[in-house]
Amino acid sequence: ELRQSFGLKVLLQLCGGPVARREAKSELISRLQRALLCGGRLRPSYLFAAATKDAQSSIPLKVELCCGEGEWVCAQAKADAGHANWLCVELRRDRVFRAVSRAFLLGVENLGFVA
Repeated sequence: ELRQSFGLKVLLQLCGGPVARREAKSELISRLQRALLCGGRLRPSYLFAAATKDAQSSIPLKVELCCGEGEWVCAQAKADAGHANWLCVELRRDRVFRAVSRAFLLGVENLGFVA
């Protein structure tokens, strides 16, 4: 489902050759596995680049519900870089796609999404 709805297959192709694609996919799966506890509970701090698998991030997590196309939350996350991580919860895939695209294009690294 993720490959079809968000273009993961295309993204992996941009990583280079077959070895680089396998490594990128493996890293993504590993990060997602660390972020999920038994029973499906999410550890949001493990989604962010600054988090390690042995220690949780010490900066606060701010949550935006129904982020729309992401204009406001991208601006807030960019302003809070290094001081807070942000997590968006959005139900509509089209809005998630637009918000994730906006965050990527703006270089926002402290923003995660749950859909």
